[in-house]
Amino acid sequence: MAKKKVLFYSLSVEDNEKLTKVDNTSIRKLILDILDKNCINEDGIGHLILQGKDDNLFERITMDIIENDENYLFARLGKLKGNGEVLVRDLKTHTANGIANERTRPETYTYFLLDYNYGILGYLNNVAIPKPDVIKNIFEIYNNKYSMSIDNIVNPKTVRDLMNPGSELGKIEYSYKIPNIHILSELGLDRETVVALDDVDYDTVNIVISSSPRKKLTKEHKIINNLVELFDKNGKIKDKIFKGNTVQNSSQNYKFDIDNFSTTIDVPKDKVVNGKIKIYSLEEITEQVGVRLKENYKNNRKHILRLAGIE
Repeated sequence: MAKKKVLFYSLSVEDNEKLTKVDNTSIRKLILDILDKNCINEDGIGHLILQGKDDNLFERITMDIIENDENYLFARLGKLKGNGEVLVRDLKTHTANGIANERTRPETYTYFLLDYNYGILGYLNNVAIPKPDVIKNIFEIYNNKYSMSIDNIVNPKTVRDLMNPGSELGKIEYSYKIPNIHILSELGLDRETVVALDDVDYDTVNIVISSSPRKKLTKEHKIINNLVELFDKNGKIKDKIFKGNTVQNSSQNYKFDIDNFSTTIDVPKDKVVNGKIKIYSLEEITEQVGVRLKENYKNNRKHILRLAGIE
């Protein structure tokens, strides 16, 4: 199994003529109408092209409708990859071949779950399709009388949680873009090492500030608050993380940047069993992701709705 992050968003639709929000029941009806009129149906699955429909084949993204009932739309998004990006290898002979032909092309893919009742979108993160914005093309391409918005559901857990009394600070991490490698001579590197590093393509140094093992940096409320404020306004450093714990939560990383609320699910991955490769079919993966995505969402729904300002 591989752990994958599920990002959550709030989805809404607006009538472009009336400039009014469409209620969730009507959103479902509008989407159903678009799918009924425009999907290409093969093997019991509807396929809707969301990007690269006409001229740019290699930017094509297709939505496969896996499940669509009164409550949920569960779908897969597939993005075409060029033939020069992937190959298939014979594990016995070790020979490699391309896998594309005139009719078939490799794709990278991900999944999403839309709760029609509340307009909540759970999106399985994939670096190749990092944001769910392409889903808005359901209306952009097929019914532009309406427009879809997909807004972040913000994770409230930021570093400012550590500013509450009783918090403890265990570690500080940040990255710094270094103008000159020679400044590292002040951080424990000898002259010979610094000279050698001068020949590499350096850019950034990552700094970790910690105490001795199993010891906190500080438990002082005023010191923690001051450090949070100082690091927050320092624009010269990036990737700032304070690791610590509050009265309510155990030790975890707190970021300064606002993130989407997210959870994780296990996704089936090919594995070796008794010396043989267990290969999961696309259907098996899709079924398992659908079950896990829905279960994960239901378990966290109350909290997600609260963060979205719905309940």
